Amino acid sequence: FSDLNFPFRRYHIAKVYRGERNQKGRYKEFYQCDIDVIGNGKLDIKNDAELPYIIYEIFSKIINEKFAINFSNLKIINGLFESLGIDNKADMLRIIDKIEKIGFEKVVEELKNTGLSDERLEKIIECMKLFGIPEDFIDINLTITRGLDYYTGTVYETFLENYRQLGSVCSGGRYDDLASNYTSQVLPGVGISIGLTRLFYQLLDKNLFKEIKTNSIDALIIPMENCYDYGIKLLNKFENSGKIIQIYFEDAKMKKKISYADKLNIPYIIIVGEDEKANNTYTVKDLKTGEQTTVDFEGLLKLI
Repeated sequence: FSDLNFPFRRYHIAKVYRGERNQKGRYKEFYQCDIDVIGNGKLDIKNDAELPYIIYEIFSKIINEKFAINFSNLKIINGLFESLGIDNKADMLRIIDKIEKIGFEKVVEELKNTGLSDERLEKIIECMKLFGIPEDFIDINLTITRGLDYYTGTVYETFLENYRQLGSVCSGGRYDDLASNYTSQVLPGVGISIGLTRLFYQLLDKNLFKEIKTNSIDALIIPMENCYDYGIKLLNKFENSGKIIQIYFEDAKMKKKISYADKLNIPYIIIVGEDEKANNTYTVKDLKTGEQTTVDFEGLLKLI
């Protein structure tokens, strides 16, 4: 940890494992996307606000469904429990976290079994209203606890408005003390995770994905007859440019070559013929606008 630049940001997509009973979309081995911000000694609370922004950016781009980022703060709930003289706070949080799965009545029953009275439950609900949360949303805001005792402050859960039965599609929160299990340094953090494998199958099943076009290839080089050597030299020039360039070698009509680029959503074609070879230039066509221009290699890098 001593070698890290703080605040340290971690973006990670990898396989993870969980002791679950296999069922549709839920597996013991699956891919998960994690984003964390970790501070050294302290971490500004504005980072807690950045994570919901990331959630919004991701889901607004990939799904055709309204969603809501629900958040709460465990300090509020724990403080409320303390004011009511409740000691077994971790058990309370785990029970309240089940509200989406088992419903309000079952949660009330489990809380009663811990010794919590009806009167205390009424006080909790009234306090939720005082925090300014609309009454219709109380069951999905301050009841969010994540059910894990390492969260210490802000907690998030994201729900699709018309598909709440899918559960939270992205969740996380603030963990100020988690790193103390591994180091003496104080490394507060806040993070979110998306169960990619589980979420993908559910969104696909409900047909909720937006049509997303990607530009995995930046440009397609199309050499004319007797100019393949010039096209290959151009391809080599791009080697350290950071651009992804492909060359079309097949003998076909120009219409077919442009159609190939369109199907792969390639934004530019670079035509190299006798004139371009003689003048050490390249003709670039923007397939979206139809504009065409002839430039040298430096101009090519700026254009693409």
